Amino acid sequence: SRALGEGELKLIALLRRATTDGISRYSDLPSAGDHYLHESLSAPEENEFIFRSEYAFEPFEGHQFELAGELVENTLRTQSRFREDVGGGFVDLMIAGSDTDVDEERAELSLQYSRVLTEVLSFQASLGSEYSKISVSGDESRSESFVRPKGFVSLSWAQSEHLRIRSRLERSVGQLDFYDFASSTNANDGTSLGGNANLVPDQTWRAELSLERQFGLGNSLTVTLFDERIEDFITFVPMPGGGEGKGNIDSLDSRGIDVNLTVNTEFFGVPGGKLDLLAELHSDELEDPLTGEVRDYRRNGYNPERYQFSFRQDVPQTPWAWGLILEERRGNITYRRNSIRDNDHSGLQAHLFFVEHKDLWGMVAKLEVEDLFGFTYEGERTWFAGDRGGEVSRREISRRHSPWVARLSLSGTF
Repeated sequence: SRALGEGELKLIALLRRATTDGISRYSDLPSAGDHYLHESLSAPEENEFIFRSEYAFEPFEGHQFELAGELVENTLRTQSRFREDVGGGFVDLMIAGSDTDVDEERAELSLQYSRVLTEVLSFQASLGSEYSKISVSGDESRSESFVRPKGFVSLSWAQSEHLRIRSRLERSVGQLDFYDFASSTNANDGTSLGGNANLVPDQTWRAELSLERQFGLGNSLTVTLFDERIEDFITFVPMPGGGEGKGNIDSLDSRGIDVNLTVNTEFFGVPGGKLDLLAELHSDELEDPLTGEVRDYRRNGYNPERYQFSFRQDVPQTPWAWGLILEERRGNITYRRNSIRDNDHSGLQAHLFFVEHKDLWGMVAKLEVEDLFGFTYEGERTWFAGDRGGEVSRREISRRHSPWVARLSLSGTF
């Protein structure tokens, strides 16, 4: 960044290229009878280029502006090969859409404005627009461009020295996962996904209201209520020929409450310690693209219930620190065209204990023990004849226990 005229200019550039050679093998060899072998080879190539500029200036006292522009170019080249052996040797499988080239050109321009209205009120707003052009070539070809508005309006009210209330209304545009354009198969999971060349990015309207309360020395509580409507939401949808893949549906409605509590443990007689508590309660609803009924939905990383407890103490007048993290997630059900999977666990989902030395010859040495009491994964999957509207054909129940894992790391300079 550097000064330019009456403001400050920042330039940011990113160039990334990744190539992956992957191989997956699945073997089903019963003690008697037929056997099944499956093998897949993939060599995707990803390229990403981002150039962004930001110019912040204050033409009038108390009126702050930031003009931002961004140019992005993304590409994905997929090459996949599949073959199976049912007893007579390997035979190549032809899966339509497994070799796909995807190109995206994206440009964004926005103007952000900030203003302190009174001693207790501050205002911030942003108005922008995003242009994108997506080109897909392969078994299905497509080229389409979009222009979508985005931005937000935010108001902050400092009701007192220790209490602040924030409100925000935002419209955002999501980013596509280019791998959803290509077909894939997973023999171990028993599922296949068809590629969809007609995917478009989702757009989200989000309204939230937050209360921030400071109390004591270094203690804080934040409670956030939110409501979202996601248009063109991407999920598993039925595809022609009885298959399924990722596709857009009209909308997903989401609402919830997030609670964050930070407490300085010196209040309890434990100097140098900090306790963090997190609770998230979310609810997502959509119209099932298969049955048409309104039902709950579980987005990846958005469990309907999540609780986390973390503690860290930097022992006063020593280079030592220690702590632990406990986490619990509940509700992880996945709906597919012909199956329902319920993933669960017994006991806490994540528990981590660590001890840290902050000055070992100038470096930080850290010993971590994850899943201190082990971790047990439990899963149940129900399969239906035809699709989820048919009769139950079978159930699979799995249980897997993993022991604790220890890690030792050194970081820093010496």
